[in-house]
Amino acid sequence: APGLSPLAPAFLEGELLPVQGLAIPYRTRSHFDAQSILETGLDKPVGTATGWLNRTLGVIGGASGAGIAVGGGLPTSLRGEVPVATWAPKVQRDGDEAFLADLSRLYNQDPQLADSFTAALNLQEQAMVMDSGGGKRGLALFDQLFSATGRFLEADDGPRIAAMEFSGWDTHAGQGKAGGALDRRLEALANGLLTFKATLSPEVWSKTVVLVSTEFGRTVATNGTGGTDHGTGGAALLFGGAVRGGRVIADWPGLASNQLFEGRDLRPTLDTRQLLKGVLGAHYDLRNAELNQKIFPESGAVGALDGLLI
Repeated sequence: APGLSPLAPAFLEGELLPVQGLAIPYRTRSHFDAQSILETGLDKPVGTATGWLNRTLGVIGGASGAGIAVGGGLPTSLRGEVPVATWAPKVQRDGDEAFLADLSRLYNQDPQLADSFTAALNLQEQAMVMDSGGGKRGLALFDQLFSATGRFLEADDGPRIAAMEFSGWDTHAGQGKAGGALDRRLEALANGLLTFKATLSPEVWSKTVVLVSTEFGRTVATNGTGGTDHGTGGAALLFGGAVRGGRVIADWPGLASNQLFEGRDLRPTLDTRQLLKGVLGAHYDLRNAELNQKIFPESGAVGALDGLLI
């Protein structure tokens, strides 16, 4: 996508690693079920389970404050027994910001209420980002959030793991081509990632891994309203000074009609957990038992991707 071209130098420098043909292990076209599986790290939707990032913090000995959610609300991936922090910028929106902040703190005490409140905030963000006139106000949030995340991780006593969620990618209509709605959002993501890198010192950057992922891909063909619908196989990006990039990882299934999943989607050839295990195992020197039982329970049959990091 042209919007991701700001990341081309990072690819050439070996700091960007695209991974193609990924999918969660459960076949669904439901955002809610797919997001649940992606963030819990399980093989089926189970409601209010803990998240794989929080379980990772438990395994690596993360104390209170070792994890942080940036942007508003607490993602399922960071929910669990290990206390984590949350931070959101003061964004000029309609309504009382202090009231929203109080509500966020209150709702985050209950997983079910937190899910509903976060969904409402995401809808508000999506409306702001995908507004008329290019959504510049909303897209500027990318830089702000990535910059703040970099400052948190750079601090000597800062968190070890940070998570952000961005909505606005569900382009059922008017997806556009180069310079279109989706492309502009990808460009904002690319520039946000570069802002994040610029915020970190070379020493911290050399130990950093950023994972960009989504719950599912999109259909190969466009629909009747110039968009794409919920698909199956998708892509992820690894970015960072600790990444062994400059290449693409894929067991490419092809795009011919007889190669598509259910005749419409990119056929998945990798389990998302293979990527997550490969990153966590190498980055935190974790044993297979910790990955297969504690972080991703009952997943021993799913092997980790090797050689992702330096």
